[in-house]
Amino acid sequence: MLKYLLGNYIVSASRSLARHQMNLVLTVVGLSIGLAAAFLVALYTFHESSYDSFQPDAERTFRIVMRHQPTGNQFPLTTPRGQQHIEKIVGVDDVLSLLSTQYLLPGKVKIGDEHFKLEKLMAAPENLTDFVVIDVMHGNLATALSQPYKVALSASQALRLYGKENAVGERFVIEGAEQDFEITAIFADFPTN
Repeated sequence: MLKYLLGNYIVSASRSLARHQMNLVLTVVGLSIGLAAAFLVALYTFHESSYDSFQPDAERTFRIVMRHQPTGNQFPLTTPRGQQHIEKIVGVDDVLSLLSTQYLLPGKVKIGDEHFKLEKLMAAPENLTDFVVIDVMHGNLATALSQPYKVALSASQALRLYGKENAVGERFVIEGAEQDFEITAIFADFPTN
C-alpha cells in the first residue's frame, strides 16, 4: 500500500512540475539566491563579531574615539591630555594610547641605496603587551617599546625590506629623522580581525 501511495505521489509531482516548469525554475532560483544571501550575511556577521576577541580581557577593553562634529569623522583619542582625563575615571584600570606617526614621520625608509614606504607606523608605550597579544618571533619587544630609535617590525615587512624574516640588528633611516633606527624585534603578522 505504501509503495503504491509513494508511486502516485512521484507521478503526480512529476506531472505538476512538467506543467509548471517556469514556476519550478523561479522557485529553485529564488531559494538558491535566498540561501546564498543568508549564508553570506552569516559569514560577514561571524567575521565582524570576531574582531579582537582573541586579545586578553577583550570583554573589558574599549576603544575611545573623538568625533569631529562638522565632518562626522572619528579619530582615536591619542592626546596626552585626553589620556590623563581617562586615567582619572573610576573603574579604568589601564590606558593604552597608540599614536599613528603618519603626521610626524613620512614613513619613507632608506636601506642602503633603496627607498621603501612603510605603512601603519605606530608609536606604542611599554604597556602594549597588556592589551595586545604579540607573537615575538625574533629579538626583544621590550627593548623596542622602552628605548628611543628602536623598532619592532612584522615578519612580512622584514621580509619585504631585507629579504629575510630575521632582521634583528639591521638599521634603516627614516626620511626626516636625524638618527638611524635599529630593529630589535620581529613579530608575527596580526590576523585580519
